Amino acid sequence: MGKQTPVFEVEMVGFGQKLPRERYSNRRLIREFELDSTAKETFDLTGMRFRHLCTGGENVVTLGAEAGLRALRYAGIEAPAEIDYLFVASSTADTYRPINGAHPGIHKLLNEKGYHAVASDDRNLACTGFVNALEAGYKRFNTDGIDLALVVGTEALSKKIGFFDKPPATIDALEAAYETSKDSGIEIDPDLAVAIEALLGELGHRDKIDRGTASVLADGSGAVVLARQPGSKSGMHGWWQETDSSEEEILYANSGEYVYMNGREVLKVARRVMVQIGNAALEKANENTGFKREQIDWVVPHQANIRIIEYANEKLGFKPEQLIVDLDRHGNTSTASIPLALRRAVVDGRIKKGDNILMPGFGGGMTYEALVLTV
Repeated sequence: MGKQTPVFEVEMVGFGQKLPRERYSNRRLIREFELDSTAKETFDLTGMRFRHLCTGGENVVTLGAEAGLRALRYAGIEAPAEIDYLFVASSTADTYRPINGAHPGIHKLLNEKGYHAVASDDRNLACTGFVNALEAGYKRFNTDGIDLALVVGTEALSKKIGFFDKPPATIDALEAAYETSKDSGIEIDPDLAVAIEALLGELGHRDKIDRGTASVLADGSGAVVLARQPGSKSGMHGWWQETDSSEEEILYANSGEYVYMNGREVLKVARRVMVQIGNAALEKANENTGFKREQIDWVVPHQANIRIIEYANEKLGFKPEQLIVDLDRHGNTSTASIPLALRRAVVDGRIKKGDNILMPGFGGGMTYEALVLTV
């Protein structure tokens, strides 16, 4: 990666979140969706106790717009107001024209509330999306001379697992009825038989994927407001981004299909790359501004799995108390996980103005990125 231009005099001034109404404990999730696990096993393997899942009319747009509104109000920006740039990161939008169908919907809902975004952009890098969107947001202050940006990470991952689509009982009942009909000698139209077998194959495949990822992925939205503050030392010291398509098959979702994740392989790769990109971003920050590793106050990583983030934090040379962990409350919300964790640490008083943060993330594809920031 070539020469970088750091960004200063830009502060995080607003933080917002919106979670679905329905909260599922490990015990409730296992009971209602017939998962082959226990609450203790789930916590021991992932570090997660709770997660929220969308129901009713909740989706990436409604969650994202509300998180954005709350971040703007946290910043003291009351409507009517103009936002120079809106960035939305999501991998679970309902429409795909433009690429991330969440950002036009969020733009519309914000506009209805009196907040007009002059321009908007999207990022679809799976769990790395928010880090990438935040990087882009900071850079716009240098390249476009903007004064205010809203960056949103929003997901409805439950629809990529199929919690509410095809319960296992439905698959079992269909398969049982079909097999009984064949055993009883009931004549079935050949075309119908082919269609049923294809459907059973697809549902069986989806059900298998559900079981492997159900306890991990969750729904939610987080948002951050960036504002120009002349004379401030806050900003972005450095960053590092990579893509490794050779690892694509361990975590992906084809169009219209559910998420596939090889958890064991993702764990191995994520541990390695979180350390790798964290070190690379810190080296760039040092090259750009003389920033030193020991100046880091907090590590705010993508909240994927406790075994990944604790390992990476230790290997990067930071203390356990410097690690911001939020996945026990919200699970893995992909692009929303970092802004949710960030907001929690700001609201409870841990992260303060002027603190230095390392923000590493990784996502399907595979994509990796880390930022070094001063809040």
